[in-house]
Amino acid sequence: MSLAFGYQSNLNCGGAFYHGGVLKRHNNQVLGTPERTLELSEDRDLFAQALKDINIPVARSTAAVNHIGYLVVVRSAFNP
Repeated sequence: MSLAFGYQSNLNCGGAFYHGGVLKRHNNQVLGTPERTLELSEDRDLFAQALKDINIPVARSTAAVNHIGYLVVVRSAFNP
């Protein structure tokens, strides 16, 4: 089973199969990008911690809704 193709639905279903033991019970495995790598790239907190673990700086983030009264998402970007 490859989890890298099929967009979000494939990632969600494949992750559930992996964590639920379905793949192991049916003697299947994840092909290509390992499940743990996909998890790290999909979860912002896990990704930030993985970067911190290898001494790569990460922009600080916080929930602003409690301070300003409504939800705002601001993401930094860099374009050379």
